[in-house]
Amino acid sequence: MGGCGSKEPVALHHVALEQRGSAHVGVAAVASFANGHARDEPVHAVARGTRDGEWISCSQAGVVVIADWQQRRVVHAWQAHRKGATRVVGAPRLDGAISAGRDTLIKLWRREEAEAKAELKGHQLTITGLALSPDGSTICSGSRDNSVRTWDVAAARSVAMCEVSRNIVTCMAWVRDEPLVLQGSEDLRLRLWDPRALSRPAATMEGYVYFPLACAAAGDYLLTGSNGFDGVGCELRLWDRRTMKQLMEMRGHQHAVMGVAMVPCGEGLAAASGSKDGEVRLWDVNSGTCIAQQVLPHGGASSMSEGPNAEIYVGGTTGEVHVLRAEGMPRSLTTVAIGFPQD
Repeated sequence: MGGCGSKEPVALHHVALEQRGSAHVGVAAVASFANGHARDEPVHAVARGTRDGEWISCSQAGVVVIADWQQRRVVHAWQAHRKGATRVVGAPRLDGAISAGRDTLIKLWRREEAEAKAELKGHQLTITGLALSPDGSTICSGSRDNSVRTWDVAAARSVAMCEVSRNIVTCMAWVRDEPLVLQGSEDLRLRLWDPRALSRPAATMEGYVYFPLACAAAGDYLLTGSNGFDGVGCELRLWDRRTMKQLMEMRGHQHAVMGVAMVPCGEGLAAASGSKDGEVRLWDVNSGTCIAQQVLPHGGASSMSEGPNAEIYVGGTTGEVHVLRAEGMPRSLTTVAIGFPQD
């Protein structure tokens, strides 16, 4: 797997942000605006939007927001879930979003429409995993009820369900360009599912001490970030899905890793992570070394997603959404936009 390592000693890149309204990182101006979320409401999930320059985010208050960070504005906001929104993905076929919540519902949203296009019912407890197929036709979801389900987007109906004892789902990601879904669990296992035949997991990987809270997939490689505290646990793990073997363990965070992503780095990929410790890190996947670091100005990271152009979207524990870009050689993390919560 190609990486972005260097034979020179690795330098960590700390960036101090100036006050809101005139924030800069180096010489690059930071786009800042109100992001539609309330202050101190954690952004539980953030995802790439269906149009350039957009992110989609959801919060503990149950609000789902489409925001255009390039134009510095909220495109649309919904009070989507009455008990808190937990997961969100961009939905190209709807030109909108798909969200899930503590109310056990999955909702389909069209841009500029006030009401949900559809509500999908079936889970019995909080939905904690949500993934959409690359063609936008199939949803895969997971819950604290031990079940994984698939749904037909066009028909807005359940397709299949599999319940596995103790499989309390924590995270989920679709393996790009493959009929495979990656899923983490509180039972210290990582599972792969074939959504075309959901009768049982296609593969199971073990070895965790602290369960995975976040996962991402790129080609043959799977990335997870673990729960933990005071530097115990809090690791990233890189797996090869062909051999089902762990390739690398990356340590440095002091608290739970809440989000991970795989981002372009030279001719290969780098691993990105965001933690409750307030740090966003970029890692060389060949050496396991941290090659860039950004300290969030307020609170910790609560979610993360890959964006276009080596961008990383980071949701914050106090309601912010950050857009960071991995750039330069050696690599650095530069903040290009911040969506601030409303007072």
